[in-house]
Amino acid sequence: MWFYADELKRANRDSSVSMKVERPIPAEPPIFDRFYVCFDALKTGFVKGCKQIIGVDGCFLKTVVKGELLAAIGRDANNQMFPIAWAVVQVESRDTWSWFLSRLKDDLNITDDLGWSIISDQQKGLVQAVAELFPHAEHRMCARHIYANWGGSHKGPKIQRQFWNIAKSTTEVDFKENMELLHKMSPQAYEDLLERPNLKHWCKAFFNPMVKCDIVDNNLCEAFNGRILEARCKSIYSMLEDIRKLVMERIPTQRANCEKWTKDFGPRIEKKLQENLKLSRYCHVIWNGENGYEIEAWGTKFVVDIKNKSCDCRAWQLSGIPCCHAVCALLHKGVDPSEYVHSFYKKEMFLEAYGKVMEPVRDPKFWDRINMHEPPIPPILKKKKGRPKKLRKKTVLETTIGNDGVEQMSRKGTANTCSLCRQPWHNRRRCNLRANDNTESAPGSVGELIVAREADMSRQIVTANQLEAQARKKLTQKKSEGSKKKGLQKRV
Repeated sequence: MWFYADELKRANRDSSVSMKVERPIPAEPPIFDRFYVCFDALKTGFVKGCKQIIGVDGCFLKTVVKGELLAAIGRDANNQMFPIAWAVVQVESRDTWSWFLSRLKDDLNITDDLGWSIISDQQKGLVQAVAELFPHAEHRMCARHIYANWGGSHKGPKIQRQFWNIAKSTTEVDFKENMELLHKMSPQAYEDLLERPNLKHWCKAFFNPMVKCDIVDNNLCEAFNGRILEARCKSIYSMLEDIRKLVMERIPTQRANCEKWTKDFGPRIEKKLQENLKLSRYCHVIWNGENGYEIEAWGTKFVVDIKNKSCDCRAWQLSGIPCCHAVCALLHKGVDPSEYVHSFYKKEMFLEAYGKVMEPVRDPKFWDRINMHEPPIPPILKKKKGRPKKLRKKTVLETTIGNDGVEQMSRKGTANTCSLCRQPWHNRRRCNLRANDNTESAPGSVGELIVAREADMSRQIVTANQLEAQARKKLTQKKSEGSKKKGLQKRV
């Protein structure tokens, strides 16, 4: 691994590659502890062509030697993931997160964190590490994970829909109205939601409009973890190589995709603008004669200021893309709404992000073995009982794909019913009626009940077999009658 780190720094100059080992016993070989990678092409592209928002997340390694992969992901001009840096650590803790974020902060040269946003889940020690290293930055929490923890106790499509209405409220007025509606639906759900992390961390109404990003989830990190799913099952060196190749090939691919753009911004931005264009049909314009507009839509009035690029709904300020009210005002003025899309989404910024390529790395047999460090040994294996699990444990609210390709909800938390006593939360194998009955089949006893039910089941089976036999008999009779008719026709 020491030689691999040297080769990465040789091939990609100005890249940050560092490894840390531990030697708890001086006489023993060093033990691998951490490995950090941030290529110069990625950190340069992020600083020049991406918004000031970083998603951080960690995922488990699925190899024999367990560990965690920490990753920092940005958003490019087309709202797609932009990997910045990643690291392999033994455990996920405040120490490892502080170590990872401090190196990331130095690589991106973040001296003033005001105006930056960090979005993450609620990992161990991550909240404390972000508060320590980015004290003035906005720390957003993934609303999907908050709902997964909160929604397990408060189920139902109406409550689920109301939660997302709260999370996606762009103004404090809408936020308060949606919270009151939730209180009317379920006071307990309302109280439990207030006990979750501060609402300012996962509701759009309290987001900083300087970032020009209105996301409330950390899906880009989840997408990155999904792309490297097979790599996480390999050894540390093979996994790091797969990630490097994936990111290296992605840069020219994104360049080629940019050449197919029909406008000055990406297809995802164009899709969002078209959606706002369709919604603008339901808006009514009241113009003051200059740059002020009153837009009436769905029983509410919104003031749009074209000069300052603002709307009372705050959707324009948060995303940098004209909302439906702004689109209506711009069309009334005779201006193309695409001209008012923020510069963060322009093709120029996208090409800046992918303007620098990553250099190829040589085969291990050609590496320069100059710095002869003592090679580290793998961490101590902490094997758990049972077969090692490959798949992540899904929550109650997540769906799985069945053998027929149809989404299926998890049965976790649902009450199954016993076929003997008709009571929930157990089956006939663990039924107390069967376990507590020590008598013979006395009249009215539990044993008689069991025997009677089994007899009923056997009768049902016999009846089904009889019906099937009768159906076969009728089918054979029809076939024989048909053959007799054909024989008579031939004779005639």
